[in-house]
Amino acid sequence: MPFPDQEQVLNVLKPHFPALTGSLRNAWSTWLGSEFVGRWNKRSRANFVWEETRHAAVKQLTGVSGVAILARSDTTYFVVDQQVLFRFKKGDHLGVSGNVKTKESQAYHDHLQPPLNLPDLMRVEVVYQLNELETSILDIIIVARQGVAVLWKFSLLHSDARVIPLPLQTEESEAPTPQRKAVVRSAIQKKGEVRLDDAKRS
Repeated sequence: MPFPDQEQVLNVLKPHFPALTGSLRNAWSTWLGSEFVGRWNKRSRANFVWEETRHAAVKQLTGVSGVAILARSDTTYFVVDQQVLFRFKKGDHLGVSGNVKTKESQAYHDHLQPPLNLPDLMRVEVVYQLNELETSILDIIIVARQGVAVLWKFSLLHSDARVIPLPLQTEESEAPTPQRKAVVRSAIQKKGEVRLDDAKRS
């Protein structure tokens, strides 16, 4: 499995930065305007924000060229250009998200094994961080991890979002040998839902 390459991940995700930040900001705004502020605990708040973020992102990215959406009972994955797999999470001050320790959640951050039987996808998280008083979003970052270690992170709010071009193949370069790989497509069901049985071999 490939470790997430920062330049390549940012190149792939850059066209969708507005959708990523917009989904999270809209979700937080919805939370602040809800009747549950001051009543629900932090876990309930995180679940609320995640559900609103997921809903907004699915709405914005459904039908977008190169984007596949994979919904599960407990999470939603987004695959971009058959290269990058990401999900939304709340992170601590380091950008590390908290997850219930399941086999699948642990595999997500272990790039030596493929979760969901989808190889050759670089896996990252789009994480929001709150300020010290937890009254506003401090930052939205893309985070790559191996286990609990942060490999790299990139701020979507506090950087110029520059992307370094990937090297072009020269005429002298030997063309890579085509390989069979998993192709992921969204499967839209009624009411805009998607299912996870659409990983097919090309």
